[in-house]
Amino acid sequence: MQESKTDIVNYFKIHSPHLKEKYHIASLSLFGSYARDEQRDDSDVDLLVDFEQTPDLLTFIELEEHLSHSLNKNVDLVIKRKLKSQLKEQILKEAIAI
Repeated sequence: MQESKTDIVNYFKIHSPHLKEKYHIASLSLFGSYARDEQRDDSDVDLLVDFEQTPDLLTFIELEEHLSHSLNKNVDLVIKRKLKSQLKEQILKEAIAI
């Protein structure tokens, strides 16, 4: 079954408080094919994340793996402040806060 943008957003409505507390997330946004409703069965879930406290690499990977397992989709986490300028405008334009 292919998840929809609504399914992804609903997951985060339920789980965001816990995730934000555990991983010190300041904000989380959906972008990419799911945000544009252009996803396919093999699409990954692109998430833009801003941390209150920068995690170490293992914690970052743990978060990415936790989300991939929970959503049953590959998740690509992108740290907002590390966005490259040539991509930043497009990503921020389509990003949906969750």
